[in-house]
Amino acid sequence: MEKRKRFSFLFFVVLLGFVFSLQSQGKASYYNSAGNYTINYPESWEREVGADGEVLSLFIPSDNSTDVIHKQLQVNVIRWEEGDVEDFVKINFDIQKLKRNYEEFELISSVSDEDEQGQIRYFEFSYRIYDSQVVTLCYFKKIGDDVYTFLAMTSKDDYSLYKNQFMEVIKSMDIGD
Repeated sequence: MEKRKRFSFLFFVVLLGFVFSLQSQGKASYYNSAGNYTINYPESWEREVGADGEVLSLFIPSDNSTDVIHKQLQVNVIRWEEGDVEDFVKINFDIQKLKRNYEEFELISSVSDEDEQGQIRYFEFSYRIYDSQVVTLCYFKKIGDDVYTFLAMTSKDDYSLYKNQFMEVIKSMDIGD
């Protein structure tokens, strides 16, 4: 009986290790010292960091060299002491201005939320650039006096394929102390 318990426990530990190794396969991790955060993303994505080290851009490789719209996710941390996340969005991402500036603008969804770290606001909208329909996901998380901004963009045709990946990367963000 004791051997069976040890075997069961050992089998459980090996299985658990296998599951964790599968989950981490294919992921890259990036630490941004300027924003004091770590983010995980698919290792097949290309990473660029702005000269100041503040803006992180992740690009999904494309097989189509004629793509006008690049599949990408940008991350930036902005100091915001003037109010809450809703104030930040009203001032910096005014929906009425977006409607005036983008052809065929359509707000797809808008969500306000909160988690144990801070306030969250995100929305999706579509619009036309050149001859292409584009969808942008804007995700904002206010923690203390910082707003972590995520802007994901892809063609409207590809958005449903990548939305969950974008959200997985966004939610993988771990903020240092």
